[in-house]
Amino acid sequence: MANATPVLKAIDIEKHFGEGNNRVDVLQGLSLSLHEGERIAIIGASGVGKSTLLHILGTLDTPCSGGVFFNGQDVFRMDERELAAFRNKHIGFVFQFHYLLPEFDPLENVMIPELMAGTSRSVAREKALDLLEKVGLSKQVGRRVTTLSGGERQRVAVARALIRGPKVLLADEPTGNLDTRTSERIHQLLVELNEKEKISMVVATHNLELASLMNRVYKLKDGILKETEVTTF
Repeated sequence: MANATPVLKAIDIEKHFGEGNNRVDVLQGLSLSLHEGERIAIIGASGVGKSTLLHILGTLDTPCSGGVFFNGQDVFRMDERELAAFRNKHIGFVFQFHYLLPEFDPLENVMIPELMAGTSRSVAREKALDLLEKVGLSKQVGRRVTTLSGGERQRVAVARALIRGPKVLLADEPTGNLDTRTSERIHQLLVELNEKEKISMVVATHNLELASLMNRVYKLKDGILKETEVTTF
Protein backbone atom coordinates (compact mmCIF):
# COMPACT_ATOMS: atom_id res chain seq x y z
CA MET A 1 0.00 0.00 0.00
CA ALA A 2 2.85 2.37 0.83
CA ASN A 3 4.05 2.42 -2.78
CA ALA A 4 0.62 3.01 -4.28
CA THR A 5 -0.55 6.49 -5.21
CA PRO A 6 -2.77 7.79 -2.39
CA VAL A 7 -6.38 8.40 -3.33
CA LEU A 8 -6.25 11.58 -1.23
CA LYS A 9 -3.14 13.41 -0.12
CA ALA A 10 -2.70 16.64 1.81
CA ILE A 11 0.72 18.32 1.72
CA ASP A 12 1.94 21.06 4.06
CA ILE A 13 -1.54 22.31 4.91
CA GLU A 14 -1.62 25.56 6.83
CA LYS A 15 -4.75 27.34 8.03
CA HIS A 16 -5.07 30.40 10.18
CA PHE A 17 -7.85 32.76 11.11
CA GLY A 18 -7.45 36.46 11.82
CA GLU A 19 -4.39 38.66 11.36
CA GLY A 20 -1.70 40.25 13.48
CA ASN A 21 -2.21 39.88 17.22
CA ASN A 22 -5.58 38.25 16.55
CA ARG A 23 -4.15 35.52 14.33
CA VAL A 24 -4.86 31.94 15.36
CA ASP A 25 -2.85 29.20 13.64
CA VAL A 26 -5.11 26.15 13.46
CA LEU A 27 -3.18 23.87 11.10
CA GLN A 28 0.59 24.24 10.83
CA GLY A 29 2.08 22.54 7.80
CA LEU A 30 0.50 19.14 8.31
CA SER A 31 0.46 16.35 5.73
CA LEU A 32 -1.67 13.22 5.41
CA SER A 33 -2.03 10.40 2.88
CA LEU A 34 -5.13 8.21 2.49
CA HIS A 35 -4.88 5.09 0.35
CA GLU A 36 -7.64 3.18 -1.38
CA GLY A 37 -9.67 1.11 1.06
CA GLU A 38 -7.95 2.61 4.10
CA ARG A 39 -9.68 4.09 7.13
CA ILE A 40 -8.04 6.74 9.28
CA ALA A 41 -9.08 8.40 12.54
CA ILE A 42 -8.23 11.94 13.59
CA ILE A 43 -8.49 12.47 17.35
CA GLY A 44 -7.85 15.50 19.51
CA ALA A 45 -9.48 17.93 21.90
CA SER A 46 -12.43 20.10 20.90
CA GLY A 47 -11.40 23.16 18.93
CA VAL A 48 -8.00 21.89 17.74
CA GLY A 49 -9.02 21.94 14.06
CA LYS A 50 -10.29 18.44 13.29
CA SER A 51 -13.37 19.77 11.50
CA THR A 52 -11.28 22.39 9.70
CA LEU A 53 -8.98 19.67 8.41
CA LEU A 54 -11.89 17.54 7.19
CA HIS A 55 -13.46 20.55 5.49
CA ILE A 56 -10.20 21.22 3.66
CA LEU A 57 -9.79 17.57 2.65
CA GLY A 58 -13.34 17.65 1.31
CA THR A 59 -12.84 21.04 -0.43
CA LEU A 60 -15.52 22.73 1.68
CA ASP A 61 -12.77 25.11 2.85
CA THR A 62 -9.45 26.19 1.37
CA PRO A 63 -6.04 26.15 3.08
CA CYS A 64 -3.96 29.28 3.47
CA SER A 65 -1.11 27.31 1.92
CA GLY A 66 -0.40 23.73 0.91
CA GLY A 67 -2.27 21.43 -1.43
CA VAL A 68 -4.81 18.62 -1.54
CA PHE A 69 -4.43 16.01 -4.26
CA PHE A 70 -7.01 13.46 -5.43
CA ASN A 71 -5.38 10.65 -7.41
CA GLY A 72 -2.47 13.00 -8.00
CA GLN A 73 -4.55 15.98 -9.17
CA ASP A 74 -4.38 19.27 -7.26
CA VAL A 75 -8.05 19.86 -6.51
CA PHE A 76 -7.65 23.52 -5.60
CA ARG A 77 -6.52 24.29 -9.14
CA MET A 78 -10.10 23.60 -10.22
CA ASP A 79 -12.55 26.46 -10.65
CA GLU A 80 -15.65 26.61 -8.45
CA ARG A 81 -17.84 24.70 -10.90
CA GLU A 82 -15.29 21.92 -11.37
CA LEU A 83 -14.74 21.76 -7.63
CA ALA A 84 -18.45 21.39 -6.90
CA ALA A 85 -18.72 18.60 -9.48
CA PHE A 86 -15.66 16.87 -8.03
CA ARG A 87 -17.02 17.09 -4.50
CA ASN A 88 -20.44 15.76 -5.50
CA LYS A 89 -18.96 12.79 -7.36
CA HIS A 90 -15.97 11.72 -5.28
CA ILE A 91 -16.48 12.90 -1.68
CA GLY A 92 -19.16 11.77 0.76
CA PHE A 93 -19.79 13.67 4.00
CA VAL A 94 -21.28 12.53 7.30
CA PHE A 95 -21.59 15.10 10.06
CA GLN A 96 -22.43 14.99 13.75
CA PHE A 97 -25.77 16.59 12.89
CA HIS A 98 -27.38 14.63 10.07
CA TYR A 99 -28.95 17.62 8.26
CA LEU A 100 -31.80 15.55 6.85
CA LEU A 101 -34.83 17.29 5.36
CA PRO A 102 -37.60 16.70 7.93
CA GLU A 103 -40.48 16.87 5.45
CA PHE A 104 -39.13 13.92 3.46
CA ASP A 105 -38.83 10.21 4.19
CA PRO A 106 -35.50 8.30 4.23
CA LEU A 107 -35.77 7.34 0.56
CA GLU A 108 -36.29 10.91 -0.62
CA ASN A 109 -33.46 12.21 1.56
CA VAL A 110 -31.03 9.64 0.18
CA MET A 111 -32.09 10.34 -3.42
CA ILE A 112 -31.39 14.09 -3.26
CA PRO A 113 -27.67 14.10 -4.28
CA GLU A 114 -28.43 11.95 -7.33
CA LEU A 115 -31.37 14.10 -8.36
CA MET A 116 -29.23 17.23 -8.00
CA ALA A 117 -26.65 15.60 -10.28
CA GLY A 118 -29.30 15.13 -12.98
CA THR A 119 -29.89 11.40 -12.50
CA SER A 120 -33.36 10.22 -13.46
CA ARG A 121 -35.77 9.70 -10.60
CA SER A 122 -36.16 5.99 -11.34
CA VAL A 123 -32.41 5.35 -11.26
CA ALA A 124 -31.93 7.49 -8.15
CA ARG A 125 -34.76 5.63 -6.43
CA GLU A 126 -33.24 2.23 -7.24
CA LYS A 127 -29.82 3.25 -5.92
CA ALA A 128 -31.33 4.76 -2.77
CA LEU A 129 -33.37 1.64 -2.04
CA ASP A 130 -30.24 -0.50 -2.40
CA LEU A 131 -28.33 1.68 0.06
CA LEU A 132 -31.17 1.75 2.58
CA GLU A 133 -31.14 -2.04 2.43
CA LYS A 134 -27.39 -2.04 3.14
CA VAL A 135 -27.77 0.20 6.18
CA GLY A 136 -30.77 -1.79 7.47
CA LEU A 137 -33.49 0.79 6.86
CA SER A 138 -35.47 -0.56 3.92
CA LYS A 139 -38.51 -1.03 6.18
CA GLN A 140 -38.51 2.65 7.15
CA VAL A 141 -39.31 3.93 3.65
CA GLY A 142 -42.42 6.07 3.79
CA ARG A 143 -41.84 7.29 7.35
CA ARG A 144 -40.85 10.89 7.92
CA VAL A 145 -37.32 11.12 9.24
CA THR A 146 -38.60 13.04 12.26
CA THR A 147 -40.14 9.77 13.48
CA LEU A 148 -36.83 7.87 13.30
CA SER A 149 -34.41 7.35 16.17
CA GLY A 150 -31.09 9.21 16.28
CA GLY A 151 -29.21 6.13 15.10
CA GLU A 152 -31.64 5.56 12.24
CA ARG A 153 -31.30 9.15 11.11
CA GLN A 154 -27.53 8.86 11.11
CA ARG A 155 -27.76 5.70 9.00
CA VAL A 156 -29.91 7.63 6.53
CA ALA A 157 -27.18 10.28 6.47
CA VAL A 158 -24.55 7.61 5.77
CA ALA A 159 -26.63 6.21 2.90
CA ARG A 160 -27.08 9.71 1.48
CA ALA A 161 -23.31 10.27 1.64
CA LEU A 162 -22.71 7.08 -0.35
CA ILE A 163 -25.29 7.35 -3.11
CA ARG A 164 -22.97 9.03 -5.60
CA GLY A 165 -20.42 6.24 -5.13
CA PRO A 166 -17.70 8.41 -3.56
CA LYS A 167 -14.12 7.23 -3.36
CA VAL A 168 -13.68 8.98 -0.01
CA LEU A 169 -16.00 9.27 2.99
CA LEU A 170 -15.28 12.05 5.48
CA ALA A 171 -17.08 11.68 8.81
CA ASP A 172 -17.01 14.44 11.43
CA GLU A 173 -18.00 13.15 14.88
CA PRO A 174 -20.53 10.75 13.29
CA THR A 175 -21.62 9.35 16.67
CA GLY A 176 -21.17 12.46 18.78
CA ASN A 177 -24.87 12.75 19.62
CA LEU A 178 -25.64 9.05 20.04
CA ASP A 179 -25.77 6.73 23.02
CA THR A 180 -23.18 3.98 23.46
CA ARG A 181 -25.21 1.12 21.99
CA THR A 182 -26.33 3.13 18.96
CA SER A 183 -22.79 4.43 18.46
CA GLU A 184 -21.46 0.88 18.31
CA ARG A 185 -23.92 0.05 15.53
CA ILE A 186 -22.78 3.06 13.50
CA HIS A 187 -19.14 2.12 14.13
CA GLN A 188 -19.74 -1.38 12.79
CA LEU A 189 -21.63 0.01 9.80
CA LEU A 190 -18.71 2.25 8.86
CA VAL A 191 -16.23 -0.61 9.15
CA GLU A 192 -18.44 -2.92 7.05
CA LEU A 193 -18.85 -0.29 4.34
CA ASN A 194 -15.11 0.26 4.26
CA GLU A 195 -14.30 -3.44 4.04
CA LYS A 196 -17.05 -4.49 1.63
CA GLU A 197 -17.23 -1.41 -0.60
CA LYS A 198 -13.53 -0.44 -0.33
CA ILE A 199 -14.47 3.15 0.49
CA SER A 200 -11.54 5.11 1.91
CA MET A 201 -12.50 7.12 4.96
CA VAL A 202 -11.23 9.73 7.37
CA VAL A 203 -13.12 9.99 10.65
CA ALA A 204 -12.70 12.84 13.12
CA THR A 205 -13.87 11.65 16.51
CA HIS A 206 -13.63 11.94 20.27
CA ASN A 207 -14.76 8.33 20.53
CA LEU A 208 -11.73 6.14 21.22
CA GLU A 209 -13.74 2.97 20.56
CA LEU A 210 -14.38 4.19 17.01
CA ALA A 211 -10.78 5.36 16.60
CA SER A 212 -9.51 1.93 17.64
CA LEU A 213 -11.34 0.37 14.67
CA MET A 214 -9.37 2.42 12.14
CA ASN A 215 -6.23 1.27 10.33
CA ARG A 216 -4.29 4.32 11.46
CA VAL A 217 -4.91 6.94 14.12
CA TYR A 218 -3.54 10.49 14.17
CA LYS A 219 -3.70 13.02 16.99
CA LEU A 220 -4.09 16.68 16.12
CA LYS A 221 -2.55 19.02 18.69
CA ASP A 222 -1.18 22.55 18.35
CA GLY A 223 -1.79 22.41 14.61
CA ILE A 224 0.45 19.36 14.19
CA LEU A 225 -0.70 15.89 13.15
CA LYS A 226 1.13 12.89 14.62
CA GLU A 227 0.40 9.19 14.25
CA THR A 228 -0.47 7.59 17.56
CA GLU A 229 -1.92 4.48 19.16
CA VAL A 230 -5.27 4.22 20.88
CA THR A 231 -5.88 2.17 24.00
CA THR A 232 -9.47 1.62 25.06
CA PHE A 233 -10.55 0.43 28.49
